[in-house]
Amino acid sequence: MEPTYSYAGCHGAPGIGLSRIRAYDLLKDDKYLKDSKLSIYTSIKILEQNISKNNNSNITNDFSLCHGLSGICEILLYAYQILKDNTYRLLAENIGLYGIENYLNSDISWPCGIKGGETPALMLGLAGIGNFYLRLVESNNTLNPLIILPH
Repeated sequence: MEPTYSYAGCHGAPGIGLSRIRAYDLLKDDKYLKDSKLSIYTSIKILEQNISKNNNSNITNDFSLCHGLSGICEILLYAYQILKDNTYRLLAENIGLYGIENYLNSDISWPCGIKGGETPALMLGLAGIGNFYLRLVESNNTLNPLIILPH
């Protein structure tokens, strides 16, 4: 049986990836770079699966920072900053466009990390989703709420 991996930023590949990219940035140890790339790869696969036209997943019902699409994108934005690979940023931007196309101009509310609709919360709601969009536009001037970094 092939192992499965959690996709949530709060307890899965994206969150682990943030810590490994930070460790690589501080220590320049290739073992952390290897771990980072595995987490990034897993996160990219999850994003690609969940925005495909024929997905059967529940994650697209969640755009939150905690365990939704914008939270998964945080590893890509941070990887772009540290590893300087524009592919990561472009994929995060595509997820941002996906959200705009599906939720901004429709009668559907933004899918938050709670059942039953929207919440203004940071980790599970609109504040976190808004922060994700700010980071897409101003990633150097907007803090990533999922990892503490010097400013």
